[in-house]
Amino acid sequence: MATDPRLLLAELDEYASTLERHFVELRDRHTVLRDTWLATSEVYRGTGAEVFADAFARADARFFDYLDRGHRILVILREKMEQLRLFDDSGGRSF
Repeated sequence: MATDPRLLLAELDEYASTLERHFVELRDRHTVLRDTWLATSEVYRGTGAEVFADAFARADARFFDYLDRGHRILVILREKMEQLRLFDDSGGRSF
């Protein structure tokens, strides 16, 4: 079963764009959450505050790890898409 590389590229491009929008939206929402936490942490004290601060710090680190890994996946996806474009432009011959 042959697959038209142009159709595949169009779908992959849409997927990559969706992934990029997802990361932007997550970053924007995280910024609001982080700013809110920083403002709250100025007045929130006690054991509960310490526990929450620790949990937030761990979640914050995992969040940025997720974004970093997602960005690396997106870079690889874009590289593979470019290779597919070159393959398609060559008429299906090795490039």
